[in-house]
Amino acid sequence: MKGRALAMGTVLLLLLFSSFAQGDDYISDPSRIPLIDNIDSPDLEPGDSGTFSMTIENRYHANMENITLIVEIYASATYYSYDEIADVEHPPSINGQGITHSFNFQEIENDTSVYVNFTVKSSHDTTQGTYFLRFQLEFEYNNTAYIMKSRGYFSDEEWEEATSKANETHPGRIDIEILEVDGILPDSSVRVWAPIPIWPLYVCVMPLIVLLGFLALLFYCQEEYNMFPWLDQGFKYWSSKFHQSWRLLKHRFRKA
Repeated sequence: MKGRALAMGTVLLLLLFSSFAQGDDYISDPSRIPLIDNIDSPDLEPGDSGTFSMTIENRYHANMENITLIVEIYASATYYSYDEIADVEHPPSINGQGITHSFNFQEIENDTSVYVNFTVKSSHDTTQGTYFLRFQLEFEYNNTAYIMKSRGYFSDEEWEEATSKANETHPGRIDIEILEVDGILPDSSVRVWAPIPIWPLYVCVMPLIVLLGFLALLFYCQEEYNMFPWLDQGFKYWSSKFHQSWRLLKHRFRKA
């Protein structure tokens, strides 16, 4: 009887611990929330398209089910401005279907990852700059629904309130109850930027390189074969002029 009672007590303790571990604190723990990782973001020239890819890892002890991931381009930034995407003309699109796209997964087993990829397409009229992406993740865990969002879903005022109140008791924390979410995900970005053309550099530098190469050849021929005596005379003449001007300049500086 004592052995059976001890076994039952152990089971009850394990169930109690499991119930505590699977609570809201466990779900929202930064070390447990689904990990968005292995992000590969393309750099696009206006008119080009590229693949954005990432993984979502389930770090909980049980499976995540009925998962919906929403990806949205929400803002644009250049060296001079920051604009909401509604104020941007000809923004990039996700899979050619606008600035928002959703992905659905039946489940993600514990300690495993799913691979997500989509095409970001720009047009020749797309304004050059950095385009920010935000993520929203909805899923069920142990028959309970949860929702997590990235920073881009919250205004500066909401974020300031959530961080300042949390820092009163837990420095570095975020009060997710104020934001009405169960966890915070990272943002990401895509850059649309035309590379600086190199041909102006070639136009400026190549004539100088040709001139220096030609002069080097002349001096070599004069040094080895005395083919251009006028070159040697001209070099001595202008060298003496330079030294004379240099001595005169130093003399004037000393008087000053």
